[in-house]
Amino acid sequence: MRAPRDLIGLIEYWLEHGKFGSLQEMTEEGIKRKLHEEDAFRPDGAVLSPDRARRGAERLAAALVLAMTFTIRAPGQDADPSLAKGAIDSRDVLGDWDQAAINALLRTGLFAPGTYGRVRFHHRSTQEYLAACWLRWLLGNNCPLTEVHRLLFVEPYGVPTVVPSLRAVAAWLSLWIPSVREQVVTREPVSLIAHGDPKSLSLPVRERLLEVYAKLDAAGNLNAERLDFRAAWMFSSPDLGSAVRKAWKANDRSEFRMHLLEFIEEGRIQACVGLARQTALDVDAEPWHRVAATRALTACADTKGLSAVAKLIRAAPDRLSARLAPRFAQLLYPQHLRTDDLID
Repeated sequence: MRAPRDLIGLIEYWLEHGKFGSLQEMTEEGIKRKLHEEDAFRPDGAVLSPDRARRGAERLAAALVLAMTFTIRAPGQDADPSLAKGAIDSRDVLGDWDQAAINALLRTGLFAPGTYGRVRFHHRSTQEYLAACWLRWLLGNNCPLTEVHRLLFVEPYGVPTVVPSLRAVAAWLSLWIPSVREQVVTREPVSLIAHGDPKSLSLPVRERLLEVYAKLDAAGNLNAERLDFRAAWMFSSPDLGSAVRKAWKANDRSEFRMHLLEFIEEGRIQACVGLARQTALDVDAEPWHRVAATRALTACADTKGLSAVAKLIRAAPDRLSARLAPRFAQLLYPQHLRTDDLID
């Protein structure tokens, strides 16, 4: 059984560089590898140059994103219209290409077979990244910045926001275009955490992002996207301590503070150990806040804080709910809770 191509690419990159790059760098590397023709004996192996293949891939990615679909009609197949609904025709996007060049592009590793006579990008994130690259290319070729802003940003009912279907594209584009980044920060700051490569954002940008996020969310003016642990890890870092503490004071909403505790954990933010310890020891705090805070203390290796939490639990184990007790047991046993404590 062949190992997945992505895994092979990661192994080769590690062997060559001795480390992994940023998400942006790794995405670029993956695209280059997938566009490279491995079979030199295939008839269309030399039809496309790397640069032309890249430009074509960007155009297709942008077309899919703007059409709010994910599939392309496979060349040479008569797709069932009722099953392939929504798939775009690559000839409509690459009208200046001959069919041989289109076929060669769609047979590269960047694309994967779909169903019912369709193909799609191998990864959705790659499609979004390439669409952002296409917009960057347009801006570098005399497209007015106002046109890109008009595409990405809207104000329905007077509320400034980012077009929902283009949030990921805007997040990627924010890495390269300052005016786009500023608009995303002021309108949908959570998009820069949930999408793109938040770890590549500078510290001042991430600090300002947290400040705006706290204010908009506290005022109820933000429909925040769900943030998973991956997003928290990608965004957070040990040097965000001051910004996290300020955001904590600015917004006491439950979900927002849960995100901050996740940032402390994933970023191992030593400067915020006090916040996590205070929350873990607060018997009136929300249970899941206390669990998240204890996870943060574990990540930050705060032995003193974890011992204090264990002591509090031993003093009144009956105060823990049937859901909360097992969580604490997982985090504190056996380093801070003895077997007798666990049984209690």
